[in-house]
Amino acid sequence: MEKYNLYVYGLLLTLIIVLCKENSDLKDGLTSCIENVQTECGPITSYAITLERENSKLNKKIRKCISREGN
Repeated sequence: MEKYNLYVYGLLLTLIIVLCKENSDLKDGLTSCIENVQTECGPITSYAITLERENSKLNKKIRKCISREGN
């Protein structure tokens, strides 16, 4: 029975080590991906946000003009 327990403990320890290593690799991969998105897509995102703000301003002006024409 003790051999069985040692076998189970060894197996569990091995699984824990493998899972920790995979988790570390996954975390490193995600960190690298986030850095790439920030450096490569950052300017594009800022540009898109600026366009959306300007679009919103223009839509407000258009709605004002349309409501003035209706009066």
